[in-house]
Amino acid sequence: MSINRRRFLQTTTSATTALMFSSLEVFAKLQSIKNMNNNFKLKVLATKWGFNGTIDEYCAKVKQEGYDGQGKTFIEHTIALAKSTGIKICHETHRSRLLYSTPVASHYIETVPDLRITFDVSHWCNVHESLLEDQQETVDMALKRVDHIHARIGHAEGPQVNDPRAPEWDETVKAHFTWWDKIVEMKKQKGEVLTILTEFGPPDYMPTMPYTKQPLADQWAINVHMMHLLRKRYIPNH
Repeated sequence: MSINRRRFLQTTTSATTALMFSSLEVFAKLQSIKNMNNNFKLKVLATKWGFNGTIDEYCAKVKQEGYDGQGKTFIEHTIALAKSTGIKICHETHRSRLLYSTPVASHYIETVPDLRITFDVSHWCNVHESLLEDQQETVDMALKRVDHIHARIGHAEGPQVNDPRAPEWDETVKAHFTWWDKIVEMKKQKGEVLTILTEFGPPDYMPTMPYTKQPLADQWAINVHMMHLLRKRYIPNH
């Protein structure tokens, strides 16, 4: 590469960068709110999703960049709120949420003793592309914190099977009920209330036919089926 060409590229890159930052500054100033309440506050939090270092390295980098905080502060706020109001607040094991995977959930479970969980294990099956055979230790930790269950059946490639009544999903259904069985057993031993939501969703959560987008099964019928199955299994004389 000639010296002139190198200088040209350096000059072009610098000019492009300067233009980009200038555009960002202009864009950042576009929003102007009239009569804004002075109580408004904005806190920008950092995600650990995709960060491959240790927790300490992550926290140090978040602080260095100037973020306002990770999920722990939010969880602790909800715990304080629950105690002050008497309203139970649970955090869901859900993709794109704080407890989206077992390693992240394990960290919060270990560091926040009062964390309570809404257990939707279908998302973890999807995120980890498995029935969590190698994640049982963390799953067992989570089960002890559960107060609410979203009873949807997920699988290694998605958060919802097309129809849990179909025989090809037998092993997957059994895996989910094995987890739920443990929660129910603990609740029965403690005499505590457990709430369960039958949460099979409509299209496009429900798989559909190509072109017509017709659902492969009846969402309402599946949820009713799950309701009866849960009652028969956990309240035999109901």
